[in-house]
Amino acid sequence: MIAPVVGRRFSEGSKIMNEQEKDLEKAEQEFFETIISMILYLNKNGIRLDAVREMIQVKVEDAFVQYPKLAEDCQWKNRTWQDDEDL
Repeated sequence: MIAPVVGRRFSEGSKIMNEQEKDLEKAEQEFFETIISMILYLNKNGIRLDAVREMIQVKVEDAFVQYPKLAEDCQWKNRTWQDDEDL
């Protein structure tokens, strides 16, 4: 028989953080799998690894350049959607 753990309670905040950490871990793993799949696909289809690396770097830099505008649009759309729901 295993004795129950006594006095080991987690605050609501740590539960939320734990869930956020799990979500982040999952997102990182999915991102890694997507990137590795792209690298494998492109390389197996004749694109050199250095060219694949450069392509990915260019796209990442472009994404960060475009992020502020896209994030602003997304926040506006989310606010509008939430406001519409209150009507």
